[in-house]
Amino acid sequence: MQKLQLWLLLLTSLSRAVAQTDKPAARIQPRPPYPSPGKELQLQCDVPGDPGPLEFLWTKEGSDVPLQINPDRILTLPPVGKNETGTYICTATSAGGSSVAKYSLEMIDLVRKVFVFPRASNDSYVILKPKPEQPLQNFTVCLRSYTDLPRPYALFSYATKAHDNEILLFKPKPGEYRLYVGGEFVTFRVPETRMEWEHVCAGWESATGIAEFWVNGKPLPRKGLRKGYSISAEAVIILGQEQDSFGGGFELPESFVGEITDVYMWDHVLYNMESLMWGGYFSRYIFGWNNLHYELVAHYGRVIIDQLIQQHFIMRGKDIIEEFTGVRHRTGVKNMEKVQLWLLILAGLSGAVTQSDLYGQVFVFPKESADAHVILNMNNNGPLQTFTVCLRYFTDLTRSYSLFSYATRARDNEILLFKEKPGELSLYVGGDLVTFKVPEGTDTSTGWVHVCASWESATGIAELWVNGNPLPRKGLKKGYSVSDQGVIVLGQEQDSFGGGFDAKQSFLGEIADVYMWDRATPTAAMQAANDDSQLPTSIVGWGSLQYQIKGYVVLKPTLA
Repeated sequence: MQKLQLWLLLLTSLSRAVAQTDKPAARIQPRPPYPSPGKELQLQCDVPGDPGPLEFLWTKEGSDVPLQINPDRILTLPPVGKNETGTYICTATSAGGSSVAKYSLEMIDLVRKVFVFPRASNDSYVILKPKPEQPLQNFTVCLRSYTDLPRPYALFSYATKAHDNEILLFKPKPGEYRLYVGGEFVTFRVPETRMEWEHVCAGWESATGIAEFWVNGKPLPRKGLRKGYSISAEAVIILGQEQDSFGGGFELPESFVGEITDVYMWDHVLYNMESLMWGGYFSRYIFGWNNLHYELVAHYGRVIIDQLIQQHFIMRGKDIIEEFTGVRHRTGVKNMEKVQLWLLILAGLSGAVTQSDLYGQVFVFPKESADAHVILNMNNNGPLQTFTVCLRYFTDLTRSYSLFSYATRARDNEILLFKEKPGELSLYVGGDLVTFKVPEGTDTSTGWVHVCASWESATGIAELWVNGNPLPRKGLKKGYSVSDQGVIVLGQEQDSFGGGFDAKQSFLGEIADVYMWDRATPTAAMQAANDDSQLPTSIVGWGSLQYQIKGYVVLKPTLA
C-alpha cells in the first residue's frame, strides 16, 4: 500500500509538470501594430489553446506596482508619449498554470536624421512598416527631399495587389510633380529650385476627388481625380523606388538618389499644410518621422541613415501654424490688418455680409472638361453702357482658357475675358476684342492673379488692371450697348448661348472674388477700399452671389 501511494504521488507530480510544460505560450498583440505618438494603444494578451478561465496580471519592467489584474486580457495605455515607452509584461494564469509574454514599446525618433540614397540602383530602398488600419477615404503625405537629379524619380510609393500606383509621388522632370491615386494621376507644375531642400505635401479626399499639392509651404492650384474611390489598406510602402508590382518591379532609371527626411502620412487632409514646412512635433498620424518603424533594404546598392548636415529650413517659433485649429500665432496684428486691407483693395469687396457670402471660399475647377462650369445671375435693370468685371484666379495652365464669359443669343462673346497664352489677356465686347500685353511674373507671392477689366460706351475706352497695376488703355466698340439678356459663365467659353463649350478652352484651377458693376469702377473701387468708404453696389458680388454649379466644380475654402 505504501508503494502504491508513492507511485500515485509520483504520477501526480509528473502530470503537473507535463501540464505546465505543455501549456501554450502567451503572446501580446498591439493595436495598432505600430503605435503613433498621441494615439491610444491597446495591448491584447492571448493564450492560444487555453480555454480558461484566465486571469491577467499586467506589469511594467522596472516597477513593482501592478498596472492591472483582472480577467480582462486588454491593457489600454494613454496617448503614447515618452513616458509610455518600456517593456510591458503579461502574466496569464489559469488552472493549468501560468504563461508570461513581453512587449517592448519603442519610440524610433528620426528627428534631424535623413535617409541617404547614395547611388542609383534597382535594389536599395526603405520599407515603411506602419499601414492604415482600414481603407483610406482621405490622406495627406508629406516629406522633404534633397537631390540634383534631372531625370524622373519616385519619392513615395504605396502599392497594393490591385494597383502598383495606389498612391505615388513621382517627379517626371524638373518643375513638375505627379500625384497618382488608384492608378490615375494629375500633374502639378512647380517653381524651379536651386539645389535646395524641397518640402512637398500631397492631400486627397474621396468625397470630392480634390487633390491638393503644396511645395515649400505654398499651395498650387487644386485638381481632381478618382472621386468616390477607396484606397486599400493592404499595401507595401516604399521610399526611393517606384513599385511596378506589389513590393517590387523596380527600375534603376526611376530610383531616387539624394536624401529624404520628415516623412509623414495622415488619414485625413490637413487643414493647413503650410505648418509642416517649418517642422515641429505632429501626432495623430498613420506614421511620422518622430516615431518611424522602417526597414533598410540594400542588396548591391546602399541606403544609409545619417545626421542631417545641411539644413536650409528653420523653425520660426511663434510663426508656427497650429495644424488642426488653423490659428496663426503672430505678434504683428497691425501688419495683418494691412494685409486684409490690401486684400479688400485687390478683391473689390463690398463689405456686405449675407448668408450667401462666399468670402474665404473659391470655386475649384479640378479637371479639364467640356461641361464643368458655374452660372452666375446678374441683377441689372437694362442694357449696359459701361461695366467693370473683377476676379481672382489661380492656375498653372499654359494653354488658352476662358475666365469670364457673358453670352447673348445675338453674340457668344458679348463680354469675354480670355487668356490666349502666357503674357496676353484679351477683352471682348460685342464680338470685337482688344489684347493687353501682361508682363510675365505679375502674379502675387501666393500665385493668385487679380484682374479688373472695364469698358465705357461713350468713348469705347477699355481698361485692364492686373494685381492693382493698370495697363495701357485701348479702345473698341464706341457707342455700343451691351445686352442685358445674357448668361454669365465661369470656367468655360460660350461658343453659343449657354453652351458650345470646348474642353481645350476650359479653365483648370481656382476662381474667387468675382464682381461686376454697371459702371467703370477699377480706380474708384480701389480708392474706396483705401479710404474705408462704401463701394458702389455691384450687379454681381462675391458677398451675395447667386450661382449654379454644373458638372465637376467644387466650392472649397481658400488655401492662400
